Order: sequence, then structure tokens, then C-alpha cells
Amino acid sequence: MTSPVLPSVSDRRALQRKAVSLVHPRGSRGKVCLAAATPGVGKGWNEGLVAPSSRALSQHIAVADFAYQGMLRFSGHRDARHVVGISSAFQDLDYYKDGLPHASASAEDVAGILLEAYEAAGIPRPSYIQDSGQGAYAVWLFAGMTGKALPRWQRAMRNLRGPKLDKAGNAPATRGTPDPKEVAFEERMLPLRRTLKDLGLDRGAFDAARVLKVMGTVHPDTGRMARLAWPSSFDDIEHVSFDVWCDALMPYTRAELASLRAEREAWKAANPDHVKAPQPKRKRPPGGKWALILSDLMRLLEHRGAQWFADNRRRDLWAYYAATAISVTQGGNAEAWAERLAPLIGLPIHELTVALSGVERGMLAHQAGDTVPWNDGTRPAFYDTSIARVVDEMDVGIEEAGDLGLRILVPGGAIPLTAAERQRLSRDARNPNRATRDRQATARLQDGYVALGAREEGYTVAEVAYVTGRSEESVRRAMKEAEAAIASGEVVESPSVEVSTPDDLSRSIVAESSIEAPAALPAPSAGVQIPEGEVMVRRFTPFLSEYRTATERWTITRAQIFGRHGGWTEIRDDLSLDGPELAPAYVSRWTQASLDARTVPSTGAIGQKARRVHGALRGAPRRRSAISGATAPMAPLDVAHEAALYLAATRGS
Repeated sequence: MTSPVLPSVSDRRALQRKAVSLVHPRGSRGKVCLAAATPGVGKGWNEGLVAPSSRALSQHIAVADFAYQGMLRFSGHRDARHVVGISSAFQDLDYYKDGLPHASASAEDVAGILLEAYEAAGIPRPSYIQDSGQGAYAVWLFAGMTGKALPRWQRAMRNLRGPKLDKAGNAPATRGTPDPKEVAFEERMLPLRRTLKDLGLDRGAFDAARVLKVMGTVHPDTGRMARLAWPSSFDDIEHVSFDVWCDALMPYTRAELASLRAEREAWKAANPDHVKAPQPKRKRPPGGKWALILSDLMRLLEHRGAQWFADNRRRDLWAYYAATAISVTQGGNAEAWAERLAPLIGLPIHELTVALSGVERGMLAHQAGDTVPWNDGTRPAFYDTSIARVVDEMDVGIEEAGDLGLRILVPGGAIPLTAAERQRLSRDARNPNRATRDRQATARLQDGYVALGAREEGYTVAEVAYVTGRSEESVRRAMKEAEAAIASGEVVESPSVEVSTPDDLSRSIVAESSIEAPAALPAPSAGVQIPEGEVMVRRFTPFLSEYRTATERWTITRAQIFGRHGGWTEIRDDLSLDGPELAPAYVSRWTQASLDARTVPSTGAIGQKARRVHGALRGAPRRRSAISGATAPMAPLDVAHEAALYLAATRGS
């Protein structure tokens, strides 16, 4: 297929802007992921989240060379946990691959085949079909859907993909007595799935974090530009009803499910004395043991790295035991396990799917109560591997098990838990972010550093209490603990220092060791000279960094404002080049405290209070002083000022 003449760069950028705005209209909730693949071995992504506004998109397109866009909208990170807007559904078709019946077809030919197949299966037509420059995408556009609909979207996407067909195009057999509605649904979908198989459906492209080629970008392998294949004009693209699309991809529609639930409740009300027939117990291997095995296997992988398993020919074994653990504790199928484990251990998904098919067959046979001959008798179809065998095949030593804190994959037997340890693990599992005593003491000490620094800048206890969210008595207690820690010479970890060049290449030039909390801040090191054209970066927290060049010095605070007009923003504060150093002992916590005042709804009474407090913080002197180890007198209490603060705080509540 010959490559057409490419449009100009300005025309391609205009098409990119239009394509992104098509999937993510202006004013939509959440942010759009725009990404570019990094070349070389071990490909990754250079990506960023951009607000779906004309100005933000134009600025990003002008400075960033991206080729992919996320098909859903996110908040903070590109993963299923942070989905806030469902804008589309999609299928990725690699029809160009050798051996497929339509490898020499054009994207327009593939669009015609897809439209007929979707219509025959009773699925709404896609909003558009895109030529990706090598393959094709079918995309359904939705309007006004939030992240709350993600579970329905995921079920519909799984049903649209369907199970993996064998070479003859047949679906895997099911056990037990199937539901007639489900049988009819599978029969209706089977011709579509055979067509998708012939068109090289990418079975991994059904997750919420997927990114697809943006129209207007040029494919590096073919030299063709991604463009619209169907319809012929953007004006003919139409949105699809999300409910209609989901109902077409489920055995039961939402209305039918609601009717069945109503009938069931009515029957229960009419038959209050009905006793439910006893159900045979479903046989399962012991799940607690395999949950611990899975946890220990993940620790081994994180510690050793996937390359160790490859070098020692244990990747298949690790994947087998991990899939066995998942099948016991969570269920699933070989394809789902392979999609989860293959990227971690470095194996191809399709090969690992075939390798794990035996685990799936054993799981299904065990659930059905099947047994297999064993010596002079029988045993369950699901073979429960001994822990000693897993330890031996994973080559776990006693020292490594102790260093990693393994609980069950330990030579000689698992380490039993005490009653207190079991209770603690149970509480942590129910609420991982619960406020333990250690966490409370650490947070109080950090707030004490904040209060000491604020006191030297003239803030009152009431103002510090308002910002930190503590009572005044708690602030005073925190200050006493901080003073005691400083007096005892408690070690404070200092931040690392990096030097970055303007092209965003960085290298570490200083690796400072732990320092004691100083009674006074040292002057800037005269030995550190910043070369012309380079930037020294001191990263105190993910939210605060100090930058220094040969002629300038400033800080950048990254803050998030929630609400209709919210989003991430960066605040720059210029500092004197020869001024005192920032205090690593408390500046990060003070920045976080002020950030907490910014990270609130931007409208309403709470937002007004936050802006008042934040305004007071920004009006403070830019040069921070050290935390004094000596006791310093508190600022005199201004009764009128405290009363005004109290009235201002309670008037909006």
C-alpha cells in the first residue's frame, strides 16, 4: 500500500487538536492523557495529563510531540482507580498482520466489514472507524458519563472482546447447565467474534488505561498518517447512548434485571415460610495458604527482578505458581492471569495464556467435584502443591527469606504469626491508612516543626492550629516534642540535590549524608558553582522543589485546587540568590500544611476560608529562618485579632 502525500505540519496539528476534542469535549470532567512512546528496548511512555480545554490543548500540542491519547479521562494517574470520565469504548484491529485473511485490505474495506458485523450482532454502530496508520480502531463515543459507570463499561468491554476462540473459530465449552439467555447471547455474538478474530483483534486493548493513536500523527513503521476512515466527514460522527450500548453487550438488559429482582422480592414476600434448598458446598483448595504464597512470590519478584528468573529459567514456574494462587483466591481464567502476570515476568501474553490453560482446567474440574486417579486411589483434580516444593523450585534461602520478611516460602516451614500480629494484619487489611500510634507521633512531631517555624515568623497558635487542623493544645504539645527532639540532636534526612540541563537531562552531583537539625541555617556552600546553562534542583517533597542557576534562585510549589475550575497548578516564589538556605527539617511539612489549605474545593465557604489562610501564608516573608533549639517567647495574644479570626471562620459554616 503506497503512502499518500502527508499534509503540512500545521494541518496535522490542527487535526490532532480536533481528534482529541472529539473524544474529550471542552469542559469535560477529568484530564486527558497525551503520550509518546519512548524508543529502544524496554519501551515506556512519556505522558502527561492535560485539561480538555482549547487553550491547554493548543499549548500542549505546540510544545509536545505526542502520538497517543487516552480514551478515558483521569484524575492524577492513568489507571482504572483514577477514572473520572468515560468518553468512549474502542476496539483495536491489527488486520495487517501476515496470515490474516484481510492483511492487504484498506482501512475503508475493514470499516465496511466491521459495520456489517456489528449490525448483525445487534450492537450499535461505532461513532467512527479510524485508520491508525497501520491498523484500524472502532470507537463508540459517549456523552456525560462519569467514572461511576466504570464497572458496567468493563463488563461490556469484556463481553465485546469475548473468550478466545480456537483455530476452528469455536468458543470454549462451558460446564454445568447454562442459562438460556446466556446461550442466546453467546450465539448472537459468535459470528462477530469470528470476524474480529479474522481482523486481528488486539485482545489486550480493552482496559481503561489504554492509549490509541491520535489522528494527524504519522506511524513510524508505515509512514502513513492516522486519519478518519468512516464516516467521510467529522460532521457525520454521532454519539452513542451508553445504556443502549451496554444493554446490547449483556445477556440481560438493565430493565430485565430490574424486573427479575422485583419478581424475586414479590415472591419472597408472598412466601415468607419458604426454606431455601441446601446448596452443595463448592470445593476449593485452602485459600489462606495460597494468598500468602502469592504475596511472597511478588516479594521475590520485586527483590530479584524479572531478569533473575529469566537467567535461571524459572519464569514459567513463577508464573505457574502465581496463577495457581490467583485461581484459588480470586478465580478467573488463563487469559486474565496471563494479562496480569506476563508484563511482570517478561513473557508474551499469548504464550503464557497457553501455558496456564492447564491451571484453568484443573480449577474448573475441582469446582465441579472431579477427581483423578492417584496411586491406588483418587485425589482432587486440583493438585495442591506443597510449600516445600515451591520453596525448592524458587530457590529461596533462609537468609533471603528473613531479609524479605517472607511468611510462608521459608525453608523448614512457615513462620507462625502471634495473636497480636494477626490482629494487626487484620486491622491493616481492613484500613491500610488507619492512624497508628507511630504514625500519629510522627505527624505530631512534623507539625511541631511547622509550629516552631511559624512562631518565628510571627504566626499565632490559633493560626497554626487552623492550618494544621489541630487544636491549640495539640499544637503546643507538638511544639514541646519538636523542641525536645531538636535538643536531643535528632537526625533529619536532608534532600538529594540534582543538576538538570535545559534539555531535561539530569544527573546527581551531591549525595548528602544525614545531618543533625541545625540551630541556625548554614550559608550557601561556596564550593557549589552552578555552570552556565544548568539548573540545580533540590526536591524536598513531591510538591516542593528549589531551583538555582548561576543568576537566579526560586521555589516551585505544586498545588491542586478541587472544584469545577480546579486542577493542578504551579506557584513560583523568587528567592534571593545569596539568601539563607531553606530548612530541610520543617520546610517540607510547612509546605504540605499550606498545600492542604489549597487542596480544597475552590468554591463555597470552605474555599473562601482556604483562600484567606493561603493569602496570609503567601504574605509571609520569603526568607525562612531556622528552627531554634532554644525556647523562644510566644507572640503576644491579640484578643481582637483572635476574635476576628473566630468570626471569619464560623460565619461561613
